[in-house]
Amino acid sequence: MFQQFDATIAPAISYHTVNAATRSFWKAFLRGLAWVFFAVAGLTFLAGGKFISESAKMDRLLAEMLGLLIAAALGAVGYALKNFGDDLGSDQDSASQ
Repeated sequence: MFQQFDATIAPAISYHTVNAATRSFWKAFLRGLAWVFFAVAGLTFLAGGKFISESAKMDRLLAEMLGLLIAAALGAVGYALKNFGDDLGSDQDSASQ
């Protein structure tokens, strides 16, 4: 009797528990990483042009455009990470309901 329980029920329970915990970890990690990208994009938007202009000794207008481009790229990466983290495991969640 115990062998039958061990062979059919126990692996399924432990597999779903680890899978859900791992999915939850990755979801939280990707959301946190997305917010880091959003914060860096915001700082780049606010002060990136001045920093690039002073450190690279380039024209201020070109540096401002480069700073805006970097901010937009980092914001897009943050948005993609946030959406990927939100969608992670959504197909398993909807099937279990």
